Amino acid sequence: MSRKPSVLLFLNNQEGGTGTYLHSLLKLSTFLPIDLLVISLYPPRFSKKTSFPSLLPNNHLQEKYLFTPQMLLAFYREFTLLKKYLHHHQPSIIISIGLYCNILAALLQRRFAHIFIPTHHTALSKTLKAKSSFFLQYFLKLTLPLFYQSASKIITVSQGLQHELTTNFRLPKKKIATIYNGVPLISSHPRTLPKNQITLLSVSRLTPQKDHITLIKAFNYLQNTHPDLPLRLIIVGEGETKRSLQMRVRSLQLSSKITFRSWSTNPTHYYQKANIYILTTHREGLSYGLLEALSHGLPSIATNVPYGPQEIIKDDEFSLLIPPASPEKLAQAILRLTDPLSYAHYSKQALIRTKFFNEQKMLSQYATLINQLLKNHPL
Repeated sequence: MSRKPSVLLFLNNQEGGTGTYLHSLLKLSTFLPIDLLVISLYPPRFSKKTSFPSLLPNNHLQEKYLFTPQMLLAFYREFTLLKKYLHHHQPSIIISIGLYCNILAALLQRRFAHIFIPTHHTALSKTLKAKSSFFLQYFLKLTLPLFYQSASKIITVSQGLQHELTTNFRLPKKKIATIYNGVPLISSHPRTLPKNQITLLSVSRLTPQKDHITLIKAFNYLQNTHPDLPLRLIIVGEGETKRSLQMRVRSLQLSSKITFRSWSTNPTHYYQKANIYILTTHREGLSYGLLEALSHGLPSIATNVPYGPQEIIKDDEFSLLIPPASPEKLAQAILRLTDPLSYAHYSKQALIRTKFFNEQKMLSQYATLINQLLKNHPL
């Protein structure tokens, strides 16, 4: 009797959008006769609970990627630990999540796994520009096709990401497939706008990339220009900018109106209590936070940045798009959604859009791909 194929999900850590993606992929075992393995490089930073093992005992997630002795030593240590793990478990398939894990897996895949599927989840060029040196950017543009030479298929979570990989990094289009992230449809009933209090919500990592300062500036602008508008803002997340954002809120004397909540593995209750969702990011792949908000029927506002928001919202068809780093435009969009008719329209549109980004559809596409790869490359 032949054993079931084993699929290893390899990721940096289990929090944020990566964690949501992981928990979706864990449902693949209901679509396929497979054994699922999960290993992360680092344990969670903001949650004491962990469901899966990590290669390293402490979280030293790299925020910048540079050719320094410390960076090279860390890479070698992680490479060695992953090699030992793969040698012990011998997975049939590796699905790696994010550029750093993709490269580590690519270096070892030929020896230890039959099928290799790297996945990309954020705008790569802008991420490298923000997080690495010019030399490393140039090096990766030259070498990424070599790293991915043995990939059975490369997955992107948006069409924009697929275009970027083929155009900027010279990866063959036939080797790339776009599978959109999916979420369960939580609500089937459109929302109505309350009269006594309107709650704005942001759920994301607190980092410069997510640009929460623009959100706070827009909120302060509305407090000054529309003091009778019953607004409050909840910011859910953890990260390096949390302290400076809290200080900014205090300096603006908005502590009674803007509250910070810790990162949560299940932010459903925040979506249920909120009225408008806001994403002020500088770059994105396909935002799980935005998809989750739409699945709750929340009219949303997102910055029109590479790549995900445009593909989800479609030029204000399903929610509102604004330019990045523009507090005035954000304030105008919030005002637009405080009109009851506009609010009701976009709540209905949110629920319609969620049907396209359905988790079952996403998992079905992954299952079809894995089945096809197993037929083409039998174990």
